[in-house]
Amino acid sequence: MGSQMSCWREFSPEAEDSIEAFHPKRIIKTESTFKGLIKIQAVWRGYSVRKPGSFVKLPKFESNQCSKIELKLGPFKFPKIPPIQGTYNPKPIKFNDESIYLGEWKNHLRQGKGVQVWKNGSKYVGYWINDKQHFLGRMIHSNGDCYEGEWKDGKAHGAGKFMHYEGAMYEGSWNNDTQQGQGKELWPDGARYEGEYFEGKKHGYGEFFWSDGSYYKGFFTNNNIEGKGAYYWADGKVYTGSWVNNQMQGSGNFEWPDGRRYSGQYFKDKMHGEGILTFPDGRRVIGTWINGELQKNSSIKPEQKS
Repeated sequence: MGSQMSCWREFSPEAEDSIEAFHPKRIIKTESTFKGLIKIQAVWRGYSVRKPGSFVKLPKFESNQCSKIELKLGPFKFPKIPPIQGTYNPKPIKFNDESIYLGEWKNHLRQGKGVQVWKNGSKYVGYWINDKQHFLGRMIHSNGDCYEGEWKDGKAHGAGKFMHYEGAMYEGSWNNDTQQGQGKELWPDGARYEGEYFEGKKHGYGEFFWSDGSYYKGFFTNNNIEGKGAYYWADGKVYTGSWVNNQMQGSGNFEWPDGRRYSGQYFKDKMHGEGILTFPDGRRVIGTWINGELQKNSSIKPEQKS
């Protein structure tokens, strides 16, 4: 009995054995970083009927943030061979929402190269077709957020890069104004994610590296760690197995730097159910855990002789 009690105390999961090093909020939080893109891109679609303007030159509506980002990025680079062409009108046109367009036209619609500025400080430079942003362009939002890449019918579509004014960045595939397909995100603190997206969320296989040195390789569902995957702590601990809603749940294997190994069931980040705990000296505990606690009806096997 004494040896059993000693063994149970020897493995009593402490806070350091939990998943404290994992930051699920980091994963969920990133989704909101890109909501501004959809919102700001929608601004230009709300213009009213055009009416002639009397501007000698394009007014400087750009916000200070927009101007800083534009200076940092440099001029937008148009392809040498234009994919879309129209007839250039040197006279800026003002819309009823007070946004201003200067560029090429066809059949009274914006088509070809063009620049549009909004009174709120946003600015788009790129191609248009049938009055919609199309092919390639750069939208700088009034707060400094910027999307540059491919467009289709007025929406981010294809390959593109979104740069948040605070330093976060997404580069990859877009579909109908949302991240979809392969992509990668980077954060100012050095954290990064690379993998699959679906409808603007991490979904499918991906790899997430945190600034503290921990990392995860496995599957995501709706922006959460879920499915099969392996989490590596910076101090050497490793969990490989099933995940549900950012927590270890289901069958899994946990390894500690000191040589301990657990193979069994987990529930909400705790050992829960049948499992086998093996110590570096060869002793094994075969038993049942409830909420991380080893039950007393478990058996302890002595050191295995080689």
